[in-house]
Amino acid sequence: MGLTIFFLLLIAALVAAMLYRSKQLQKNRSQREAVWFSDGVKAKVAHAVTKPPELARGRAFVLDEAETRFYQKLLEAFPKMTVFAQVGLDRVLLLDGEGHAPFAADAVDFLVCKPSEVGIVPSAAIDLENPARASEKRQRNFEQKRRLLESAGIPLLLYPTSALPDVEALRGEVAMAVVERARGMKVVKKR
Repeated sequence: MGLTIFFLLLIAALVAAMLYRSKQLQKNRSQREAVWFSDGVKAKVAHAVTKPPELARGRAFVLDEAETRFYQKLLEAFPKMTVFAQVGLDRVLLLDGEGHAPFAADAVDFLVCKPSEVGIVPSAAIDLENPARASEKRQRNFEQKRRLLESAGIPLLLYPTSALPDVEALRGEVAMAVVERARGMKVVKKR
């Protein structure tokens, strides 16, 4: 009888400990989530900031904070256009030949597209540049990527993350780049 009571008490203590631990984990999770808004933007709080719940579960964000803010501006600036993020050059261009091989795995940060009868057609590509990570090699790669895209009639704009334009400026700059690129292209008439 004494041994049965001992095991019942032991089981009750283990269950109580598990319930307590579960409540502590739930409390910690809600505190971590309170630090982050649902869109992944860090809240301004006085205490230490932990990782957002998505990262704690082993997932990463597709866009960082600056890219997310810029994406929202693009959606506001071009409500009738389709905006894609992190688009591989191999999805936009027909890359053939040895000289283009290094760029097959490269991507543009944003691709602004317009709907047409045949599908969704790219109008402009945009890359964001973190000035802290700027280098001569990155600049050369950007220029090569710009030439490849412009050869296909897609202007590539570059914005530093430290000085992102507002919605109106963005709308004007992208529209100007598209118009300038269209003027510079040779028009091939159908027979």
